[in-house]
Amino acid sequence: MAEYPSQAFYVNKNEEKIKKIFELSKTAPAGYNILAACLDITEMLLEKNVAYGNSALNPIRIFSDADDMEQLNVRIDDKLNRIKNKKLYAGDNDEDDLIGYLLLKKAKKRG
Repeated sequence: MAEYPSQAFYVNKNEEKIKKIFELSKTAPAGYNILAACLDITEMLLEKNVAYGNSALNPIRIFSDADDMEQLNVRIDDKLNRIKNKKLYAGDNDEDDLIGYLLLKKAKKRG
């Protein structure tokens, strides 16, 4: 698992990216809505990561010994199946969860 970067790294490495994203969000036709949607997913992922103790990227493997990526793939398949079958449950947002799992795969690949 990647370690959290030092404050200096975060500011130097990502400050320009954050500024660029903000500026693009002001000029792109759907920029505000895209940025707001991405921030909603980011907030959800961070809240769940705190609540579940990183179980998506570092599962405890009580019943399954599949590797981390395979476990994410199974969760993605489950979400796609629920969307396909239109089996919705109160309080769940399968589309947000699906986007979240895809972002978790991308985060896992980063290290």
